[in-house]
Amino acid sequence: MSANDATGATIDGADTPDARAARAQLLALCARLLAEEVDAPLLRALADPRMREAMAPLDVAFIAGELLAQGEERALEELAAEYCHLFVLPGAPCTPYQSAFTGAAMLGARHADRVEEVAALHGLAITRPARVATSDHIAVQLALLAAALGRGRAGELAVADVLEQLLLPWAPAYFEALAGAARLPTWRAVARLAPALLHAELAPPARASLAV
Repeated sequence: MSANDATGATIDGADTPDARAARAQLLALCARLLAEEVDAPLLRALADPRMREAMAPLDVAFIAGELLAQGEERALEELAAEYCHLFVLPGAPCTPYQSAFTGAAMLGARHADRVEEVAALHGLAITRPARVATSDHIAVQLALLAAALGRGRAGELAVADVLEQLLLPWAPAYFEALAGAARLPTWRAVARLAPALLHAELAPPARASLAV
């Protein structure tokens, strides 16, 4: 069974250990790309031919050949500028906090509290990089989903709660905004891949309702 979101990225939604592990790894990668700027080791991993080959069936490419042709130092500079434009600078089009993206008066607030409640309920650890101010950051929520999915069938209830209580109320609109604002393939790829990964974890009736 596969899941296909509106962007065309197709994810294997099979309920097998290998398929679940693969989806968890992709979610963790999306979380990393949204949490912090791309550093040299990550750039090399994304540019590795094995990564590009693995992503080809999903019609996803994280790094453009033209960017790599400029050399690593220049590529990192361009990636850092794009990251700041999208997520960090005042008026950033894709502020990564649920509270800010949805117009809450205070950063974090009840949205961060809810993330922490769901994590505590299921014994999921919240890991926040120094740059991430509050737990309602999109990267924190994707990382929680990856951790829940990594538990296999034992994590099914946690997966459902992270999806329904945290991500689904705002993540589809967030990734739509990211798809429209991103200029480099790195975050356009995240905007394609992440919604498909969320879609793959939904039960069939919920998939149908999300697609309408």
